[in-house]
Amino acid sequence: MARITDTAGEALGKARTKASATLASGRSKAGEAAAAARAKTDEAVKAAREKAKQASDRSRVAAREAAEKAAKGIDANPVATVLGGLALGAIAAALLPVTRGEKQTLGTASRKVRAAAGSAAKAAQDAGKAQLDALGLNADTARGEVRAIVKKLGEAISTAGAAAADSVKRKDS
Repeated sequence: MARITDTAGEALGKARTKASATLASGRSKAGEAAAAARAKTDEAVKAAREKAKQASDRSRVAAREAAEKAAKGIDANPVATVLGGLALGAIAAALLPVTRGEKQTLGTASRKVRAAAGSAAKAAQDAGKAQLDALGLNADTARGEVRAIVKKLGEAISTAGAAAADSVKRKDS
């Protein structure tokens, strides 16, 4: 009986030693996997930050170029700019509804002024459009430029949002 007890004790000791070795090996492998995951996450965050910086730089350059192009257009054609502004003002005035106060106070004179303003707005619009067409700044060109800017802005926002999310996730960890 003592022999069976000794044999059982030895077997139990061997099992404990083997279990401890297996547990230590598992801990070591888990630590290595965690370190590898941290390294990959750090690389991904660095890459996302670099992409966000590049997108931000591209957006800044595009905005600066658009502002310079607009300034050059205004400097080159100040008359067209003034006419365009007048046309927009006249159009806005023509689109606003007539109030009761205007009808009572101004009556016929108001209708005449509105009619004249509408005619002036149409003339200014036609002249401005002709000037812009001569510069190659027509609706199709403007739409294309706006689409390109909106696309670049969307890309910049998307990249910045992803970088911000990654940064928040990293801080939470």
